[in-house]
Amino acid sequence: MPGLWPVGGGPKVGWRPVLLLLALCGVIVGVAGVTFHHVSGTLKSQLRDELDAVAEFKSKQTAEWIEEHRQRAADLARMPFFVDAVRQWRHTPDAVMERRLVQRLATLRTSRDFHAAGIALFSPTGSRCFPPDSAAPATTIFRS
Repeated sequence: MPGLWPVGGGPKVGWRPVLLLLALCGVIVGVAGVTFHHVSGTLKSQLRDELDAVAEFKSKQTAEWIEEHRQRAADLARMPFFVDAVRQWRHTPDAVMERRLVQRLATLRTSRDFHAAGIALFSPTGSRCFPPDSAAPATTIFRS
């Protein structure tokens, strides 16, 4: 069986249809590339805007949390009997007074709705005043 095409070869197809198909494929690939580039840029821009909004919200939330704790620290610093008791304990450490101060801080924590495991008092210079370093670590920090 000699072949399916006549002796002169297959059907004669000119270069024009082939070039036309190649040009059409090039246009399709070009449009797809431009569309992909535009869509990816838009998505990146939207994602950046969303992340900026989240960062701004968290920043405001943190600032409000700090201000709330500063107010609570100021309230604690305005309690003259408690402040005097801490000062007295610092000059003459006493285990009984320390237990009373720890109980008073625990009472303040529950009555003032502090959402922390403990309260620590720091001097204006940043050194820890109460409870002593040997006690359990506190998670809420107040400076007075």
